[in-house]
Amino acid sequence: MEHSNGLAEALQCCEGLFPAIALDEFFKLNKEVTDLWIKQANEDLLLDRLTHSQQDSFALSMWRFSKTSRKTLSKILWEEGLRVCLLGVPTLVDYLPSSSNRVKNLLIDISDSSTVNQRKAFHLPYDINLLDGSEFPDSFDVCVLDPPWYLQNYKKWIDVASSYCRKGGIVAFPLLGRMTRPTASVERDEILADCEARGFQVTVHANGVLYDVPSFERSIFLRDGMPPVRWKRADLVVARSQKKIAAIWDGVGRRVMNARPIKPIKQLVVREHLVDVVLDRHQGVEGELLRIPRGGYWMKTPSRSEEGVGDCNVFVSNGARFISDRPMELASLLRELRGTKGKLTALGFPSDVFV
Repeated sequence: MEHSNGLAEALQCCEGLFPAIALDEFFKLNKEVTDLWIKQANEDLLLDRLTHSQQDSFALSMWRFSKTSRKTLSKILWEEGLRVCLLGVPTLVDYLPSSSNRVKNLLIDISDSSTVNQRKAFHLPYDINLLDGSEFPDSFDVCVLDPPWYLQNYKKWIDVASSYCRKGGIVAFPLLGRMTRPTASVERDEILADCEARGFQVTVHANGVLYDVPSFERSIFLRDGMPPVRWKRADLVVARSQKKIAAIWDGVGRRVMNARPIKPIKQLVVREHLVDVVLDRHQGVEGELLRIPRGGYWMKTPSRSEEGVGDCNVFVSNGARFISDRPMELASLLRELRGTKGKLTALGFPSDVFV
């Protein structure tokens, strides 16, 4: 179900401006209309059960294209017989063209392989930021990527995709909105200029991608009294490669060279929430089992640059984040406790996290 109410449409027109900021401006312009939009949005959301039950991982950057966007992209970007590589876009797997026995589509993403349709794509659970482009040179007709919306990630992922894409093939990705942050317009221009410098023929489809609201962002909205409507739109960049022809690999299942696996993460289900414990600290007996970061334990936005996020290694799918100096021990205890609320509080989790 796609929301078509006034609030969602108005927020989508704000080109990436975070809804809390946009709503303040809406109220200044016309409080009566904004109140009506909010009322209508809350009524519509009661019918959308998926956004109530879906739990998403902030640690694994689970941003999902809406169903309508997935269908639209599959019609625009490929047809049967083409070979597709998805970089960080697991929601498109079921919309891929059929793979033959000899040649397969490829998904590179840090999600769990058990959730991926292996008949549609071979899945490599690697961190794309650690690839260098030499793994599958000139191997795909289409490469679709959805990097974190930061300039360094765009440049890195486009570099990998352009290496993987054959001559005449397509590299496609969502482009952040101009109001995402103060530097967004300059960054957009730099990303497009980078594509053109690589020899791509670039077409920009305005508002080509709409995202579902992940559970951690949904919780942020609800705590602030906002309806969590689908607000995040992006332009779709379709860049056609013009580079020299090179040999195309037929076997995707080979060992990936020069790539390293992602930083280990223990993902657990605790009282119907996903908890990601990043095993990034040396395991020992010193330090605290759980502590609250700068800025508090609730995310105010889903931005990686938000105060305190960079120090955290424990993330809950409802937008809570913490620091653990003994992450292995914490993961083991969470598995043993099986979500008993009193014992979770004894570990250091505030009582309102797992309600």
